Amino acid sequence: MSVESHIAALRQRHADLDDKIRREETHAAYNSVEVKRMKMEKLHVKEEIDRLSH
Repeated sequence: MSVESHIAALRQRHADLDDKIRREETHAAYNSVEVKRMKMEKLHVKEEIDRLSH
């Protein structure tokens, strides 16, 4: 896998996590532990994108 395709896959994963977080937070009894886990994963994905982009 080329670096560009890896970055594209990471960007898609980042967007997917963002969507999942938004959907979960709209529920009246959302799982805050799961949201926190997804936010941490999203941050790690963003850091990996930044690292590979420079």
